[in-house]
Amino acid sequence: MSNQQSEGYTGSTKLSVRVAGPEMEHSNGYDLDSVIGSLRDTQTLLRKTYLAAQGRSRFTEKDYDSFQIKLVDWQSGSLLSDLTLNFQNVIIPVLPFISDNREFIWEALKSSYTFIKAKLSLNAKGEKYTVRQEAGEHGVNIVNNEGGTVIVVPTGLQNVAEALQPSIAQLTQNIDTKRVARVEIRSESLNDDNGKIVFDDDDRRLFNSESTLTSDDVFSISGKITSSNFDTNKGKIEITSSSVEMIKPGETYRIVISPELHAEDKWLEMFLQDRPYYCKYSVSVQNPNHVIEIQIVDWDESEWDEVS
Repeated sequence: MSNQQSEGYTGSTKLSVRVAGPEMEHSNGYDLDSVIGSLRDTQTLLRKTYLAAQGRSRFTEKDYDSFQIKLVDWQSGSLLSDLTLNFQNVIIPVLPFISDNREFIWEALKSSYTFIKAKLSLNAKGEKYTVRQEAGEHGVNIVNNEGGTVIVVPTGLQNVAEALQPSIAQLTQNIDTKRVARVEIRSESLNDDNGKIVFDDDDRRLFNSESTLTSDDVFSISGKITSSNFDTNKGKIEITSSSVEMIKPGETYRIVISPELHAEDKWLEMFLQDRPYYCKYSVSVQNPNHVIEIQIVDWDESEWDEVS
């Protein structure tokens, strides 16, 4: 049931998320880090889509009331989770390329993924291209002519897609082939290939292939490490405070910890605990306003005692 009232849209839409891979089989038990990481990053991507489609960037307390993502069921085999997106008095965005505004989350996400993947694929091949926005266009079309390759997109899509690119790259980081082979998001209202996005290892390499720059200065942050890989000293951190504007409290970032810190002896003290660290960060050359990774270079254990 749903209704369109003057104050906004109230209703729901349904998606499913499948996490598949060698460590994602019911018979062997599910790798918990992979489950939590994939579902959390899917939630982040859906929230970013909700915001980007409205020309916004920050998820506020009011948004928690207006847009909720509920896990309503899951199935065994490759972990399949059914999600319901609930809307409460949401002003539906005016995006010309969306045919059914009630499904604006799905249509904005699918079109953005297709557009970004097309751009990155052409970049990887070293091919030049131009982007042309056209009113009335639906979907993403690649046109090859004597003047070169043209990516034709609906008016308004490019800004939405560029806002979502960091979150899509973050979601693909869960794919490592040893534990997770692919993450699939499907619209329950569509039953064909247009109703699903499949992120695989090719996407992981493609969406994380851009050249990076690392900050020269060292900054202080505090945060909770929410997932970790002991073997590689890598994981993810949810930021609670930061001394630099580029790193946003409330956001989750990929981290790598300097081997010299011997983090293997400290993981239990760090995991899910709000701890202060000293760090540098890396940004994409193509998108210097987006932090793609934080490098923890030092810490002071006496400060850990103060916040315990």
